[in-house]
Amino acid sequence: MKLLRYGDPGRERPGLLDADGRIRDLSSVVPDIAGTTFLPENLARLRDTDVSGLPEVPGEFAYRALRRVRRQDRLCRAQLF
Repeated sequence: MKLLRYGDPGRERPGLLDADGRIRDLSSVVPDIAGTTFLPENLARLRDTDVSGLPEVPGEFAYRALRRVRRQDRLCRAQLF
């Protein structure tokens, strides 16, 4: 599972890229892919999510994948790469 944002710039929605290469809408699980999304309890909730039950995003979208970056205070934040 790869976390990403999809949609028009400034109006992106949280999503993920599933094993079959389809974009799935994550907005029912998390409001945004942001710093608190990468806290351990939220990552556990994402891992436990049934990806096949999430709506597939129709159409073609530009998307940006996200990665985790650990800060010195041991919290995580999202950063585009």
